[in-house]
Amino acid sequence: MTRVSTYLRVGVAALSLALRAAPASAQSTAAPDDSVGPGAFRFRGVRITPVGYATLEAVYRTRALAADIGTPFNAIPFRGAPGAHLSELRLSARQSRLGAAVDAHAGPTALRGFVETDFLGAGSSSNSNESNSYALRLRQFWAEAAFANGLTLSAGQTWSLLTPGRSRLALRAESVPATIDAQYVVGFDWARQAGVRLTSRLGSSAWGAIAIEESQTTFLSRGTPDRPFLVGQAGGSALNPLATYSYDAAPDLIAKLAFEPGIGHYELRAVGRLFRDRVYAPFRLGEAQHADNYTTTGGGVGADARWAAHERRAELGIDALWGRGIGRYGTSQLPDATVRADGHIAPIRAAHGLASLDLHPTATLDLYAYAGVEYAARTADTAANGTGVGYGSPRVDVTSCDTEVAPAGPFSPGGASCLADTRALRQGTVGLWHRAFQGDYGTAQWGLQYSYTSRLTWATAPAGLAPRANAHVILASLRYVLPQGSR
Repeated sequence: MTRVSTYLRVGVAALSLALRAAPASAQSTAAPDDSVGPGAFRFRGVRITPVGYATLEAVYRTRALAADIGTPFNAIPFRGAPGAHLSELRLSARQSRLGAAVDAHAGPTALRGFVETDFLGAGSSSNSNESNSYALRLRQFWAEAAFANGLTLSAGQTWSLLTPGRSRLALRAESVPATIDAQYVVGFDWARQAGVRLTSRLGSSAWGAIAIEESQTTFLSRGTPDRPFLVGQAGGSALNPLATYSYDAAPDLIAKLAFEPGIGHYELRAVGRLFRDRVYAPFRLGEAQHADNYTTTGGGVGADARWAAHERRAELGIDALWGRGIGRYGTSQLPDATVRADGHIAPIRAAHGLASLDLHPTATLDLYAYAGVEYAARTADTAANGTGVGYGSPRVDVTSCDTEVAPAGPFSPGGASCLADTRALRQGTVGLWHRAFQGDYGTAQWGLQYSYTSRLTWATAPAGLAPRANAHVILASLRYVLPQGSR
């Protein structure tokens, strides 16, 4: 409980500091204008702007992943998996989006709301055999109030405050890669999750924000520790029964400062997290089972910088995040935590980095290039019987990772489970978007993307085996984008 109390006290203190820092004379940071463009309309004093696009996309991968338009980079198969010797091609319209932005005023207070959906959810009856009926999925749904004193309060499901931004600390100003791939690029830190955010203007060129956001623990462990433990369970009421959910002690606490001194946009960000599991004493016949909860802390710090030149025809960005237990915020979903031999949960040290270049040589052409890396440190222990426990243990047998065996059935790839743990993912991505038509009736555009990803693992002893995998991915897209009103 001591760690939890400290965590909550830090959050309350940061929130109080943000409230005291807000200048009384500052103007609202998110006040909408009163104009209505061709893509918006008014209803009882509220401006409503439909947003979204219809898209048809194709993805070709040199390694078969049985994945749709989002590539699971940390699942690229090793040579022992049949998918490493097969390619896959898929057509998809599921990234099509539907949504709306709402703007209004209540006296001096500016009110905004936003909802955005796509079809990348999969229900229990979803398949690609005939009707291709996939579930509508919530991406964002939030509301905010921007007060005349410079404070903005937001609540709902949004891009996490940990996501890099490109302007002030405003919602809908996140710096999201321009990729066709729905999983974006290696090295990009993000989440879309429920939370409450308080933003304050700290001066003419500085902003600060603090957020309380939904927490989850991504977990991976090898071997059997000396004491049984429990991190969570399969989804219960209104959760996915095919997914696992951790028992979290507290939400994630995120803080960010942004600066725009005249040249560039700069951010400093930090996240604090709590991890918990329940650890059981080895059961002995005739004795009552004994268990205790174990809680530990994690978190990370990061920095982002963006520069624009030639009237924003060229934009350069650098993002970095490092810490313990931050894997879930990386696009590759490396694990946050593992377990020690005593059954206690252990956050994994990690580092993420991304360099981006976006070019806009003409009014109709966008070019982009990204280079990213995500790293998870070896966090290993040894059980009393001498076996390896944790993440990246050198005592784990990984010989099956490069040995292919016959399948168990026509849709059941065979072979033993590969126990190699990812040390680093590295990726290079290039692409383009061309707008063939743009006007009051929306935009018609097409795009192409190519990426190369390599997956490196921790070596085992004494053989020193470290399986590797890689994949080339090519994507194409045709989109019709709704007009965006006066924005």
